[in-house]
Amino acid sequence: MGARGPHDGFEASKAVVDAGIAALAGGDFEAIRNLAATDVEHVTRDGVFHGPERLISEFAPQLERWLISFYLGELVDAGDGALIAMLEVERRNRESGEVVLKAWPAIVTRIDGGKVVFLEGYVNRRKALEALGLGE
Repeated sequence: MGARGPHDGFEASKAVVDAGIAALAGGDFEAIRNLAATDVEHVTRDGVFHGPERLISEFAPQLERWLISFYLGELVDAGDGALIAMLEVERRNRESGEVVLKAWPAIVTRIDGGKVVFLEGYVNRRKALEALGLGE
């Protein structure tokens, strides 16, 4: 599959990205299942996986341990269906509410038929831009 390929228009894709971020922030795994294609391609440092269950298994333990907020800063149209979601993530201690991590990652995604069909996270936003030929 990959980041580029058949895709929905920018506004329709943005609505899916917004809904996905809201579902993730709320720990709504059923909504995540509904937003992801049954064969969603999820690229991680451990390899390439398919299906929403693997995607959920990446986030579930973190959401159980921490209070995590996700904010979409900008959604970049990288061409041919590839989108780069520039996020701000804040992780807080469940008991004290103290911020223990603040990060500004990026997620490369592609939306087709109202479903997420590709997803790859980047800790470094510049690496996401470079991977899609938009870097310096």
